[in-house]
Amino acid sequence: MKVVRYFSAPWCAPCKQLRSLVEKLCADRGLVFEFHNIEQAPDFAAKNDVRGVPTIDLFRDGSLVGRVNPGASWRQVKKQVEAL
Repeated sequence: MKVVRYFSAPWCAPCKQLRSLVEKLCADRGLVFEFHNIEQAPDFAAKNDVRGVPTIDLFRDGSLVGRVNPGASWRQVKKQVEAL
């Protein structure tokens, strides 16, 4: 199973803009999209070593295979998600 785990925060404007694009990309490619609000689940974010938002983790068969760090362009995000 291929999973895109999206970490965000309510106050993050880039997170809001990027989320809908990533959700659509996942839907179009048949990928599972998981949304996580770091303010509602700070322990989960810490466990996943999230140090800024938006952070996007890419999983294949339960293993972390990539990460898109904050500040990445839409082009970089799309490229990494499509490679999943």
